[in-house]
Amino acid sequence: MGLNNESKYLFNLPMYHVSGLSIVFRALLNAATLLFSTNKNVSKLIETAQVTHLSLVETQLLRLLEDKKANYTFLKAVLLGGSSISQGTIDKALERKLPILQSYGLTEASSQVFTKNLQTHSTIFTCEIKIENKQISIKGVPLFLGYYENGLITLPLDEDGYFRTKDLGELSQESHLKVNGRADNCFISGGENISPEEIEMHMLKLPGIKKVIVVPRKDAKFQYCPVAFVDSDELNPTNTQSWKTLLLKDMPNYKIPKEIFPWPTLTDSTRSKINRSDFSKLIS
Repeated sequence: MGLNNESKYLFNLPMYHVSGLSIVFRALLNAATLLFSTNKNVSKLIETAQVTHLSLVETQLLRLLEDKKANYTFLKAVLLGGSSISQGTIDKALERKLPILQSYGLTEASSQVFTKNLQTHSTIFTCEIKIENKQISIKGVPLFLGYYENGLITLPLDEDGYFRTKDLGELSQESHLKVNGRADNCFISGGENISPEEIEMHMLKLPGIKKVIVVPRKDAKFQYCPVAFVDSDELNPTNTQSWKTLLLKDMPNYKIPKEIFPWPTLTDSTRSKINRSDFSKLIS
């Protein structure tokens, strides 16, 4: 990330998440300046304070990209993570020449596991990675000591010393890690395993869709079937059918959302990460 004693890291993630807490440690370890601000206009703050480093989730990045006149030339690294990021958002960020470092990590690994520089395509792993049954397992120095419960610390590892993350993924021949979602988000529809994140990644490529969440809905015939909530200014019966037709080019019919609902207004707009359980409650 190129952090040093001349860097200015903006603290703009909650400290109760490892992604926020790790900003503090990164700044301390590299003698960088840590900036705290109540100014909600982050794009203006980046310019006036000459911020060099940021950690963001997709929602925050989209807000920065909305400001067409903002000057982001001071930025040296923008660490992007939290969930899968739509290709459309990444393309817009690279058009603005933002130095995006796409990251995969988890609390149990002290934040980062894999990071890719989207400008140079260089990659870094902080842990050893094993893919078994499509699930990501990790081993290495950043691994946590364990879970604290009833006065004891337990570290659940497999026979080879790997920690199972419960994230789904695959490694390419170029040693790039692709994360496909959470194993515990998967559900069965008509005997077929469905990953909501896989459907979401395909839907985010469709024209007019800004955000999407896919959740299972109980179904008398198939046990569960996928339905989607979509943030779009173009949500209407014609476009809904057009989206489903386009999705059939990339996915089998059982993965196509049976219904597409408008993005609900009751979701907490102050949260940077979307809470999937809120959408599941709406369906139930």
